[in-house]
Amino acid sequence: MGDYDGDGKWDVTVARRIPAVNQEINWYALNSSDNSMTAFHWGMLGDLQVPQDYDGDGKTDFAVYRGAGWWYILRSSDGQFQAERFGASGDSPFMGGDYDGDGKDDLATVSITAGPMVQLFIRLSGSGNWAQYSLGDARFTGVVAGDYDGDGKADPAIWQGG
Repeated sequence: MGDYDGDGKWDVTVARRIPAVNQEINWYALNSSDNSMTAFHWGMLGDLQVPQDYDGDGKTDFAVYRGAGWWYILRSSDGQFQAERFGASGDSPFMGGDYDGDGKDDLATVSITAGPMVQLFIRLSGSGNWAQYSLGDARFTGVVAGDYDGDGKADPAIWQGG
């Protein structure tokens, strides 16, 4: 889900993988602004979908995360392809939002380390720096980042247990 046409409303979106037909991910978005359909091939089988507004233009970008920390983003602002490495083998991506308040969603991964401890890693798009947060333990269930204090920046947060 996301706002692929920039009208401020989320568009119904489906990403389908059809191994017998091809090795690509087929995306379909029903644009809420005019009820038109956008169909697009982006990503390969095994990639994880991580659509967000990475370029800050108010539209969701088609994006996938591939193992060993590779992000492949198709920016809606200029149609350009962006490949970036952030994360490590065993990390999982999560869609956390804009942690530095620059209007662009940031790359983010979660890792379970020895202990076990939950580590969130975030590449801040405004500066290019990265942040690390240690939260939680083996009861980790998922990431639930959001702007909990109303400052216009996403806050790191996880959900543990039932």
